Amino acid sequence: EQRNLKDLYVSLTLVKEDYTREKKTEKYKIDSYPENLMEKYNKILITDTAGMGKSTLTKFMFLDSIENGRGIPFYIELRRLKKGWSILNEIQKQTNSLSKHFNSELLFEFIQTGGFIFFLDGFDEISLEERSDVTADIQDFVSKAGNNVFVLTSRPKQALSCFGDFQGLKINPLEKYEAYELLRNYDNRGVVANRLIEELGKGQYDAIGEFLKNPLLVS
Repeated sequence: EQRNLKDLYVSLTLVKEDYTREKKTEKYKIDSYPENLMEKYNKILITDTAGMGKSTLTKFMFLDSIENGRGIPFYIELRRLKKGWSILNEIQKQTNSLSKHFNSELLFEFIQTGGFIFFLDGFDEISLEERSDVTADIQDFVSKAGNNVFVLTSRPKQALSCFGDFQGLKINPLEKYEAYELLRNYDNRGVVANRLIEELGKGQYDAIGEFLKNPLLVS
């Protein structure tokens, strides 16, 4: 059955590791659009392994920014970009209606003035043949539209080193109570989830403890 993302979502935590002598760790629990995080770093790069919830997290922030008027958000799946189809083409396509085309020059002027939030999801999903062209296109767009907020997600890749002006963040693994909350959400807080959680708490399934840290595997 179809389910609303917000009915399933369990608040994930973004972590910024500090590799200086102080070794301080910044943590941001994402239970709404994180204005404090975006004010501090208007360009963030979320990297983590498969199933940790990068796309779910960006979609949640995207929806919350719409519902609470945080800015003008665009959610862009980077795998759609290629040579000949730039990030601006994708934005233009999303802005147009079935019957009317939004004036592209006016749109680009708006973008340069600021107030937009660009969720750029799945850098690792760009095909290898297109990656160099798409990367150059993203870099050019970010440099020219710097008055806006950018959230880029990817699995760890060497190619990400070219986004050195983005602040790197990772997703904290789920705590056990968060994994249990996710199970309850999937079962509409029903009997099956409670029985499953009760079994998991008996201690004979400790071997799958690592699975409970990954939202996709919990699901």
